[in-house]
Formats: sequence, structure tokens, C-alpha cells
Amino acid sequence: FDEVIPGHRNKYSSSNGDDVCPTNVERNNAVKAYVLSDEEKLNMIGKDKLSPYMAEWFQVYGHSPNMEIVAPPKAEGALTVPEQPSMNFQQTLDTDFGENSIISVINTPKCGTGGLSYHFQEMYNTYFRVTRFKQVKLAESRDSRIDILRSHMVGKSFLFLKTYLYEHYYRMGRHKKCLIITAIRDPKSWFPSMFMEDVRRDYCEATDITSEQAVANYRKWIIERAYANRLWAQLNIPYLLEMYRTTLTEQMNIITMNSGYSLIDPVSMSPDEMVNDVDETVSVPGVCSLLFLDMEYPARWSDILLKLVPGKRYSPPLDRFQLCPANSERYHAVKEHKFTESEMKIIYGDDEYSPYMHDWFYNYSQDRKKQQEVSQ
Repeated sequence: FDEVIPGHRNKYSSSNGDDVCPTNVERNNAVKAYVLSDEEKLNMIGKDKLSPYMAEWFQVYGHSPNMEIVAPPKAEGALTVPEQPSMNFQQTLDTDFGENSIISVINTPKCGTGGLSYHFQEMYNTYFRVTRFKQVKLAESRDSRIDILRSHMVGKSFLFLKTYLYEHYYRMGRHKKCLIITAIRDPKSWFPSMFMEDVRRDYCEATDITSEQAVANYRKWIIERAYANRLWAQLNIPYLLEMYRTTLTEQMNIITMNSGYSLIDPVSMSPDEMVNDVDETVSVPGVCSLLFLDMEYPARWSDILLKLVPGKRYSPPLDRFQLCPANSERYHAVKEHKFTESEMKIIYGDDEYSPYMHDWFYNYSQDRKKQQEVSQ
């Protein structure tokens, strides 16, 4: 406590109950030693809008009941908290999505979308066309072996997929397999990449812009594009995490353990939840597996993708230095810039996107790495 408020050492003390009431020590120890039954735990977790947090709290400390927790329907205006994690994570890549599948690259900008979608497009010798949702592109192989979807918009993609999968997965009895691929990136490299994407036409051929000017323009861009960057950063991953009943920290722990990926099985649900014959739709999370990649492990992508979709090794596209060598010095300078405290406040913001921004930065921070070292 003295580290937070210097000069207050010994003025604050934590009581364990025994020193406050010495005559109650025996009873206090007996209560603390009592082990809650599964029924009592379920009663404490409850079945209301706070239940998901309670369930996760119990799980974090290893006290989950050995019974299924049925989450209540989300009430209008309910708190946005993670549901009880499904714990259906694969640690081995043993499913072949190379035949009779739809592979959907639903990804944050500047997180490998082009390289991933082009890899599958070239592999199956096909071409993308715009669907009825202009933000969603689809490429269908000529022999109907595979379909490839590409989008930066998870909401539009799910609207398309739930009807497309009903037709191809359920109605026609083809039982098409489905894999969604998304990726995350260290924000300290994502922001410079987004900036250079915005200014690439001016910077690639320019010779009169110094590295110092580039950094100054970058810092100005951080302020001017703060809201738009928060919007793009949280556009897909928070939605996917919610649909697959998991959290960013949980996935990042698995990605670290697997050196670059997490593969999440389709969400377990009842037949009525899976298929809606009235609307002619299926539940996308109930049908599709989710592959979560980390751009900080680029050397691993080829092996990961080859196991899931055999046939051709993934080759990363040209990076920004190769595409525009004349801009290398300026790009290096921008990447080396460390956000100031005031810039971090602007980046985090104070709106509905702010919690994810905090979570994103934390999961690539030294604090998290230290926490992992301690837990190991």
C-alpha cells in the first residue's frame, strides 16, 4: 500500500478476523475449512445476468462445480460479461478442412487477411466475387471442393454464412465442414501498420519526408484517428470471443502454449439451437470451428495451415519493407515510437470499445509475460 500512497506504511493493516476477535478463532477456522457442495456453488452462481461472471470467478480459483452451468437468456440491457467458457479447445490439428469445406477468413485489417485469402485462392485456382453483402467476398472452386470467404466484417459474414450453410450444410445433406480463421497482432506493431496503410501513396515515393516528420505525423494521426482505430481493432475479435464463449486472455494463454494458435471446436448446442427451419438458417458457431492465429508467430503459420488444409505450404506475402524499400527508414522510426501516457489515454478512449482496448494491450504487455512466468 505504501507504494501507491507513500508515507502511509503501518497506517493500513489487513485483518484476517482472528486478531479482531480472538475468541472466535476456532469457529472462523471451521467455517473457512468448509468445502462448498456443487449444489451450493450453483446456488451462489445463480441464473441471472451476473451468473457468467460468478461462474468464471469460481473457475479461475479452481472451484467450478462438477455440474453443467446453464446460462440464462441474455436479458435486454444485461451486463456484457463473458459466458462460462466452453473449454472445448483442441490442442492438436487433426481435422482436414481441405475437402468439402468452406474456409472463412474473417479478420481485422492489417492482420494477414490478404495473405491468408490469397493463399487459399491460389491453392484452389479460384477467384473472389462480391456477395449480396458488398463487404463479404466469396470464391467457389470449380470442382466444388472448397469455398473461400473473405471479409473484415464479422457481422455481415455471419449473416451470409448462416443462410449459405443452411443450404449447403443442412438442406442438401452435403455436411460441408466450416473453418473460420482470424488473427490478432501486437498493438505496438498494428498501429504503425495501419498508419502506413493510410499514407502509403504519399510516403512510398516521397523523398522529402524525414523520419522525424513521419513520427510527428504518426502522433497526429493517433489523435485524429483514435475512434476509427478503436472501431477497427474491436470489430471482429470481441464478437467472435462472445459467440464461442471464451475470453481474449484465455485464448492468448492457449496461443502461447501452442506457439501461435488456438483451434476452438463448434459450440455445443441443441438441435433446435443449431437449425432454424423457419428462417432457413443455421448457427454459425454451432457449425464452424474457429482458428485463432497470432501474427507474432509468423514462422508457425505455414505448418499450422498445412495440417488443417493439406496441399500447399503457406508463403507469407511481401512485407511493407519489401513492397516499398524507399520508406523503410521512416517505417522503422514510426515502429520505434513508444506511446506516451496521454497517447495511451486517447487510444484507450472512454466508450464502449475501451474495455477491449485495455484487454488487448494487456495481453501483449510485460505485465502479462511476468504473470505467466510466475504461474509457470
